[in-house]
Amino acid sequence: MVDASVAAAPIRKVRKEERPSIQLPDGEVLDPRVRFAAGVGLSEKSLVKLNLPTTYIGACAYVKRNASLELIASRARRRNEPPRRRRPK
Repeated sequence: MVDASVAAAPIRKVRKEERPSIQLPDGEVLDPRVRFAAGVGLSEKSLVKLNLPTTYIGACAYVKRNASLELIASRARRRNEPPRRRRPK
């Protein structure tokens, strides 16, 4: 017979959405890519296709918050934007 009060609690895996953000000494913040994608309003697969600078810590993908936002903002275009003109030769 097993005493229930002595039995160890089951080990619970931490989900990627529950992982904490990591503050770096230079002021940058590493966010889990899943949570960053939800905050920006994109899917994680879209961020993978954008090829954001990613660091893997404990089998979880982390992205630098400010660097990723700058990269996403640089690729934003307005609708019906005229093409960029080439310099004449």
